[in-house]
Formats: sequence, structure tokens, C-alpha cells
Amino acid sequence: MRHLILALTCSLALPAAAQDISSEIAANGIGATRDRLAALPAPTDAESFALGGLTFLSAVEEALQLRWRARVATQFQAIPVLRLPVPPNPNPEPFRPEMLRDMFAALDTRMADAAGVLEQIPDSSDFKLELRPADIWFDIDGNGARGEREGLFNVAGPMLFGRGGVDMEALQGMSFKFDVADSRWLAAYAELVRGTSLAVLAYDPTDSIARVMEAHSAMAELNRGTQMANAMDMMVGNWADSGAAVLWSLRSEPDAERGAQALAALEHMVALNRDFWRLVGAETDNDAEWIPNDAQQSATGLTFPEGTGAAWLEVLDDADKLLKGELLLPYWRLGEERGLNLRRMFLDPKPIDLIGWIQGEAALPYAESGPLISGDSLDRFDRLVEGRGLMFAAVLN
Repeated sequence: MRHLILALTCSLALPAAAQDISSEIAANGIGATRDRLAALPAPTDAESFALGGLTFLSAVEEALQLRWRARVATQFQAIPVLRLPVPPNPNPEPFRPEMLRDMFAALDTRMADAAGVLEQIPDSSDFKLELRPADIWFDIDGNGARGEREGLFNVAGPMLFGRGGVDMEALQGMSFKFDVADSRWLAAYAELVRGTSLAVLAYDPTDSIARVMEAHSAMAELNRGTQMANAMDMMVGNWADSGAAVLWSLRSEPDAERGAQALAALEHMVALNRDFWRLVGAETDNDAEWIPNDAQQSATGLTFPEGTGAAWLEVLDDADKLLKGELLLPYWRLGEERGLNLRRMFLDPKPIDLIGWIQGEAALPYAESGPLISGDSLDRFDRLVEGRGLMFAAVLN
């Protein structure tokens, strides 16, 4: 009997099978499932995809946890992770100037790990991994239990489907079968987050944030015991502080090595996206697809018009030429066939003086003759998806 009980206990402790990883995430969370998969001596391709995906998601989870613990500002919605909603924390810890730098450094490391795992899956792999997005949740408050606003769609639904288009009840029944093509899509997304993180780190905001916080504290000390003359600080004070921190950071001496790494990550993102469309274009099945080819349907409920892949590849081609310096950015004081070389901005970054950029003096080091990027491919793509270009861009990467 003792041996039977021991055997039953061990069987209950065995990890979920590869096809039931979704249930394992729902029960144990992102971090625990990732750690279990990372310890496998010889993971299957499906398990490697799950490990890469959970490494990606754990990086997001850790950033959300930091934002929740210290109420990191969300004024700058253009930066990935900072745009995602976080539930209010009634008792946050003090914010420290180095927190943003540490958050983006951790994102860079985690995303590099995720992309590395995903890219090791061979193009010839025929794995399928079924995942239900409703099973995925972020432990934002770090209490080990799923909260009401911690589900994947609570956090990322508005970004992916638009704030007015999230039908939470319909989303609960969604299920996707991810394959090798999707591994390249997710690796490309990891490189996008890496590129953004490295660009932020190139202009390390730590000293500028400390400067803002010291000035804010000094003024609060002077105002102690007095009533503000107006409500201006309540309305725009946080924006003024954040704007000052950004502007002072941009005026600092940048880290050229980080700039070059950011460029490399973005170039790799484009290459991985091309790999995705090559692999998905060769698929002949139609089985709970995430992003489909023209002969498939997406299980998201979104309609991908015929030619979506070809149109997005044109956008990627322009982006790639821009990153390589083969196309130039238009500038308001330069004429036809004159523009700014984005590649040189990454490889030879300089302190950014806003007035100098508006007037033109600061832009001159990057100005040269050559063809300009037109935006025509992006306009064609937006027309194809009926004006929903931003939403589709967020999905397609």
C-alpha cells in the first residue's frame, strides 16, 4: 500500500504533457511553467516553443510587476510594456531612479533568451502546440494567484483588438495551434522589444529621473503647509516631470554600443518576419491558425484580407531599406532626394537637442542625398485592411 501511495503521489507530481501546457499555465502561472520546461534535458519542439513563449511572457510579467510595485509612470504609450494597463496598487513602494533602466535591461536579456530558444526550432519541424489564451495570466501583484484583471486579454486585448473591440466572452473560447512559422513570428516580436529596450538604454534615463525627483522633492518641501494656487500641478504635473526626464535623457551622451545593438535587433526582426511569411505561405493545413496565409482562416476572429502577407512584406522591405540607409527619412528643410540616414543615427548617436533638430543644425550630421521613404507601402496596407493598419501592425509585428 505504501508503494501504491508513493506511485500515485509521483504520478500526480508529473508535469503536464506537452499538449496540455495550456492547462499547466492556467494552474501554475507563467514563471513556474517556464522553469519546469527550462529544466527538461531534451525538450520537444513543442516544448521549446512553449519555453520561448513563456520566457517572452515572463519578461513582460516582470516588467508589469515592477510597474505595479512602484507605480512606474505610463505617460509614454509608444514604448512597449509601458502602454499595457496595470491594476492600481494601494500601497506602492518608493520609486527609485534606476528602476526604468533595470526594467529595460531585464527585458533585453529575457527577450534575447526567448528569441534564442525559438530560433533553434528547425524550419522542418511539424510540431503543433495548442494554447488557449484564456489560460494565460500575469501575476502582476506577485501574490501567486490569478486576479480579476490579470488575464492576457485584460492586459493586451485593447492593444491587439482595439479598446472598443474586445469581446471578453468570445475571447474566452479561443484556441490556437502554434507551429514552426509562429516561432519566427514570436522571435521577431522579441527582437522588436529588444530593439526598443536597447534604444532606451542608449540614452539611460537614470540621472535625468533623479534630477526630476530631487527638484520635485525640493518644491514639495517649500510648499509644505501651503495650498496650491491652482490645480495645474494635478492636471499636468506628472507630464511635465516625465517630459523633462525624457528631454534631459536625450541631451545626455548616448551609448553608441547600445545604439548599434538596437539597430541589429531591429534588422533581425525584419529577417525573422520574412522567415515567418515564407513558412506560413507554405502551409497547407487550416487548423486553429494565429496569423493565416491566403488559404487559411485565423482563429482570432479577425479577417485577414487576401494579400495581407504580400502587402506587409512590402512594408517590411521599406523598413529594412530604412534601417540599412538605402532609403532616407524626409526632413522639413530638405528638398527632393535629400533626407536623413536613420542607420547613421543608430551607429553614431549624439545628444539630441530638440531645438537643434527643429531648426536643422542637429540634423545635419545625418543629412545626405538619396531616395526617400515614401510611405506608399504603408498606405496600401492600411487600405487593404480597411483603415485598421495600426491594429494589424500590432498583430503582425
